Amino acid sequence: MTPTPRNLALLLVVAGAAASVAIAPIAAADPTGVPEAGSESADATISDLKAQGYNVRINWVSGTPDIPLSECSVTGIDTAAAPTASVNVECDEAGD
Repeated sequence: MTPTPRNLALLLVVAGAAASVAIAPIAAADPTGVPEAGSESADATISDLKAQGYNVRINWVSGTPDIPLSECSVTGIDTAAAPTASVNVECDEAGD
């Protein structure tokens, strides 16, 4: 059976469509519900994670624990060791 130009064209269209779907980026929200780092204050992020059942461990990247978490930002969230979530927190020193 020899492919006709029409069948060949159809095959190329179908292959192209499949390839574009396969390499297209997926723009969906994180299905786990974990907040994105930096999207809210550190205290809100930690509260969200605790509400989802995570045990939260804070990694102080900068600043000290005596600065309120509401004044700090989250630079990273790692939930690979669930049910523990490690949260990288960055705080400006007082007066900075």
